[in-house]
Amino acid sequence: MLRSLGGGCQLPIAGHATVESTNLRLTGLVASVTGTTVIRDEISGPVESAAELGEKLGLSLLEHGALPILNAN
Repeated sequence: MLRSLGGGCQLPIAGHATVESTNLRLTGLVASVTGTTVIRDEISGPVESAAELGEKLGLSLLEHGALPILNAN
């Protein structure tokens, strides 16, 4: 997810994963430094597809408004 976002440690970017049996649920968040703008999304799928799910989630966050937040810093 971080790779898709190009994020580092200058902005509030969060990821949380849970596994139930063979299913992975990944939640991602990108927020402005002030916290006034928060973009959140989640994705789920097979555990074996963890890297692909993370990449897709990162791209989805970008499509839903994370890019201006990331570009602001």
